[in-house]
Amino acid sequence: MKVFVVSQLSSSTASHQLICQLARIQHEHRKTVPVLVIDDRYNLSELPVSDSSTELALFCLDDFLHDNGVSGIVANRIALHMDKVESDWVLIDFGQHDSATCMDFIQKIARYNYLSARLRKRNLVIMVPAMHLGIYSRTLNASFNNLPASTTASVRSVQIGRLLMVTRLERVLMSIPRLAGVLRRMRHVALRVFRRVPRSH
Repeated sequence: MKVFVVSQLSSSTASHQLICQLARIQHEHRKTVPVLVIDDRYNLSELPVSDSSTELALFCLDDFLHDNGVSGIVANRIALHMDKVESDWVLIDFGQHDSATCMDFIQKIARYNYLSARLRKRNLVIMVPAMHLGIYSRTLNASFNNLPASTTASVRSVQIGRLLMVTRLERVLMSIPRLAGVLRRMRHVALRVFRRVPRSH
């Protein structure tokens, strides 16, 4: 199984032609599900022609939404549609749906893939807006490969927030001339404390 995340800006050609171009892409075989991000296809036609089938099943995200339009993605609809797929390629266009709906779909189709072997020998192509290419590809990679959520980003953001707070406080206090000498010493003490905090984690 391969997962292709394709920018909608690069999809001006017909769906079948897109699949023919994606079929040319070769990658190193691994035990994990490869998630390939395609932001531009101008040079894919230069790759060797693939002998694999390019038959596709085409869906849009609306096909998986609840009838009332507000209840989000229905997991049973994913199973219903995917169980009927016979082609080697499945193309799903996210359109202009909000991020929460798209993330919900990614989680649910990854869960379906875990519970059913139906998609494991097929290629999944997800068409997304160009501005969301990075976040959706990371979410697909984490979901299909069962990667743990990383707390590194949140820890860094807390550290950066602390640093900005100290910098602002220092600027305000340094504007008072008489406290300049005292503040220099306080600054050195604060820097020592902040240097020790990351080591203790």
